[in-house]
Order: sequence, then structure tokens, then C-alpha cells
Amino acid sequence: MRHVVVLGGSIAGLTAARVLSQASVRVTIVEPDGHSGGLRNGVPQRQQLHALLDMGRTQLDRMFPRLTRDLVADGASLASGEEIEMYTAGARKFGVPGNELVGVTRELLEGHVRRRVSAEKHVTTVRGKACGLEFTGPRVSGIRYREPDSGVVRELQADAVVDAMGRSSRLSAWLEEHGWQAPPLERMRIDLGYATAQIRRGEDRRGLKIVHAVPDATASIAELGDTGALAAVENT
Repeated sequence: MRHVVVLGGSIAGLTAARVLSQASVRVTIVEPDGHSGGLRNGVPQRQQLHALLDMGRTQLDRMFPRLTRDLVADGASLASGEEIEMYTAGARKFGVPGNELVGVTRELLEGHVRRRVSAEKHVTTVRGKACGLEFTGPRVSGIRYREPDSGVVRELQADAVVDAMGRSSRLSAWLEEHGWQAPPLERMRIDLGYATAQIRRGEDRRGLKIVHAVPDATASIAELGDTGALAAVENT
């Protein structure tokens, strides 16, 4: 593959572009939303609580060396040991030795990842909304996208296309339009709603950075209580 188009500039799309670029593949990211710093308009959870669990943090550091260090230098909160409290059904869990979590806003996290990927010499970002696939014979050979300001539809040729559009993806419909069977879709209903508020910590709680409480996993749906989490982030 010489050229791959990644649909969507989310963290998933950015990390896909990073992996491809490390193999010297030319990558074009097609992303419809403008952004201020790291905050894109099309991220519904952008104002919600974010925290990198240890494995996620480890994998991002592997993909983007010293990312945790740079996030902390920009104000993100690195927590370990007694700075982390986890509860299940009201009982505190034993800490995991070496476990490190990062409390960070979506804006700071995605901004750092985007700058790293944008600096890759093989990666280009085009602002546009994907609106269809191009085929050559039996294979996908490119995409069509609409420029957000002019409404002009343009084509991009590619050896492969990566779908990172999330819930807004129309990939299945595009495949059906060209005579392919849509992949099976499974939905899992979880009946979960969530809300986030930013509060300022008292000076007496400065040593506590991450708190996470969940109900008893064996309880019935009717008996389940609320799940809550607190995470120190930059400027708090």
C-alpha cells in the first residue's frame, strides 16, 4: 500500500494514521470538524470526564513515546499508589502495584495526539465530510468527500480506506449501494446516562487524584446503584 485514506480524525483515526505512517505509508485523514486546540466540535463526550487507565496509558506511550510525560508537563495529573481509590459495592479494593492513571481533559489529550500525528511527514489532513466510496472492479479504490465551506464534492484515490467515523459511519450503506452485503450489526442496550461537572478540590484532598466507585456486579438491574468517578485534571 502506498496511500491510505483514514475517515475521521478522532483519537482512533489519529492512532491508525500513526501506525500506517510508521510503515512509510502515505496517509490522508479526512475530518469534517474544525477544532480549537484539541477540541473538535463533533465529539459529544468532549466535556465529559476522561482518565487514561494504566494499559491505555502504556499503549499510547508505546505509540507516542513520552506522551505521559508531555501531558503531565502540560498540567495533566499522574496518579499512583494511595493517590488512587477504587471501590466496589462500597468496599475499597486493593491497589495494583505499579498502576498509574492519568487524569486529563479530552482537549489536552487529543491536542497532544493530533500534534504528534500532524508532525509525521507521511500524514496529511483534509477538511471534509466523507460521502461515498469509489470502486475499481471488486475493490475499494478511493472515497468521495464534501468540502464543508463550498459544498464541492471531491475524490481521493487510495489503496485502502480505514473507517474511523464512529457512530456516524455510513460505511455499511455505501457497501450496499455497490452490491455488497452489509456486515451484521449487533446492538447492546446498556441504559446508561452520565453527566460531568468540574469542581475545585479542597487543599485537604490534594493527595487524592483518582476515585472510582461501581456497584456490585452481581446485583440485578433494579438493585444497581450509581457509578461515580472523580479525576484531577489540569488546572484543578
